[in-house]
Amino acid sequence: VMLFEDIISGDYDDFYDKYSFTSELDELARSKRFGSILSPYFNMMGKLKSREGDYTQDKANCTFVYFPCHFENGDLNVVITINENQEIANVSFNDYQEDVE
Repeated sequence: VMLFEDIISGDYDDFYDKYSFTSELDELARSKRFGSILSPYFNMMGKLKSREGDYTQDKANCTFVYFPCHFENGDLNVVITINENQEIANVSFNDYQEDVE
């Protein structure tokens, strides 16, 4: 949840110090490029108006944490994937959904 809040607020500066990442994302976090990658998506969606309660789904040795969001320009889910070692494995965007079907 803290990672989601940092992403929404645009606070990417200390990601590497605050969170553990998979080896695939480690260099990205260390280089502080998360902001340049994620910001265009949020700029396109506009400001966050509200969000529903987050929920999780466990599959393929990962936990997917879904954050259903209502933005100025539409609704979508921000999804943070955490691997079995409790490392951030991905941040993605999915179609809006309030619960796992």
